[in-house]
Amino acid sequence: MEISLIQKPASHKIQSKQLSIIFNPTGVAKSDVVLFDHKQDKLRSGAEQKVFEGAGEYEVNDTMLQGVAVGGGGEGVSSVSYAVTGGGLRVVHLSDASVELSDKQIEQLTPVDVLMIPVGDKSGRPEAISKLISALEPRVIVPIGADDSAITKLAAELGVKPEKTPKFKITSRDLPEDSQKLVVVE
Repeated sequence: MEISLIQKPASHKIQSKQLSIIFNPTGVAKSDVVLFDHKQDKLRSGAEQKVFEGAGEYEVNDTMLQGVAVGGGGEGVSSVSYAVTGGGLRVVHLSDASVELSDKQIEQLTPVDVLMIPVGDKSGRPEAISKLISALEPRVIVPIGADDSAITKLAAELGVKPEKTPKFKITSRDLPEDSQKLVVVE
């Protein structure tokens, strides 16, 4: 599986053997699946893409997609976090790092191999983000929408050194066993 940044600040693509998934594109982007963490007034997708923007369970090309409503979004609007399971890995794309997850939401999202989590000024304090990471227990953390300052604060909070890369390739064999890894996809 490969994770790459396709549109700054926070639109990422997951590419596996089975399919490609793009999170929150700001324009039309080429992929099999598009996942939005908030309801869109006007969906931006191509004719061949499957588009999901809400809670529920979906299966596309032997990959399970689970959308979990997590709150946030303002004015009663729910944001959706997604768990993507395929190729021996489970990747969770957390839509809002400023909310406190319930036990039920944590149960729906776990286990987590790779956690993609918003980090930055509007994403919540480093302590709150660290608490979410502790609750979800990912083996790899990929900060999204983060500047260098936010990454430095998160790395200090977690006690790890960030690894920067343009594309992050990972298999289940590559997962750290007894530690966490912080990977910044630029």
